Amino acid sequence: MTPSSWLPALAFGLFGLASACTTHASPPPSPPQVPQPTGFVRVSPIDDFRGQPAFRVETGTQPGPPALTYVYHRLGAGFASLIDRDGHDWISWNEGAGPEGAFRGIPNLGLGRCCHPGYGTDGELVMQSELARVTAEEVVIRSIGAGFELTWTITPDTATLAVLRADKSYWFLYEGTPGGHIDAQDTLWLAAAPAPLQVERDKHTADLPGPEWVAFTDGLSTRTLVLVHHEDDAHMDTYFRMGEGTGGMTVWGFGRERGDALMTGVNHMTLGLRETRDPSALRAWAERRATTN
Repeated sequence: MTPSSWLPALAFGLFGLASACTTHASPPPSPPQVPQPTGFVRVSPIDDFRGQPAFRVETGTQPGPPALTYVYHRLGAGFASLIDRDGHDWISWNEGAGPEGAFRGIPNLGLGRCCHPGYGTDGELVMQSELARVTAEEVVIRSIGAGFELTWTITPDTATLAVLRADKSYWFLYEGTPGGHIDAQDTLWLAAAPAPLQVERDKHTADLPGPEWVAFTDGLSTRTLVLVHHEDDAHMDTYFRMGEGTGGMTVWGFGRERGDALMTGVNHMTLGLRETRDPSALRAWAERRATTN
């Protein structure tokens, strides 16, 4: 075979080999899949949390540690602790006297009425609390007794109270410790207010305009506890500080005028711990929650 006769064949063979290599080449590797954040709610029983059985509910977003942990006294039907991701307790209930411990809690529906951590330990005002529903993204606690029936629905970023039956008038209180304790930098935003109050020294006595909400901001972090009353009403809403120094606590009350509880019938309240101090963002979040029950 002369060179002129085998060159075309060689060229054809090389072309075919290149085509085959191109045709059967492996596709480029796909980019790694990044897991999408998903909310979670985990509940576990506690045999004894400061004197009585409790439910511990951890909430947050996976992957990651719990952003907020609730501890609910089952006999008292109230939250004794609300612990953020850094271990700071925004309620700090304990057996100490008055505002230093035993007065604290959520929702504290009324002195000698219902739904206060520590209640029920002595056999009085006992509530029966059970887990009514448990899923990966929602826990519902039902409490019945002392003339009341209520549920708490806890999701990855909120806890909503529904008072379903109340034989007596009641209020809704936040008696606690923003960021672990009260200090001079803590502020309180009220619905429609142009500027915040100082948690340490200011007071409030007036009905909030609807939608009714307040926000306690920890001055030493970027976190804020927002409290929303879903049903607008004409009842007085009040705030004052009780106790001194690190032994003090907030006393915020929806439907409270001095020592009088003003709420009746069905009401809903939602709380959430937000990672912001921006008043516009807090207002938008609260107003969205106020429109849903």
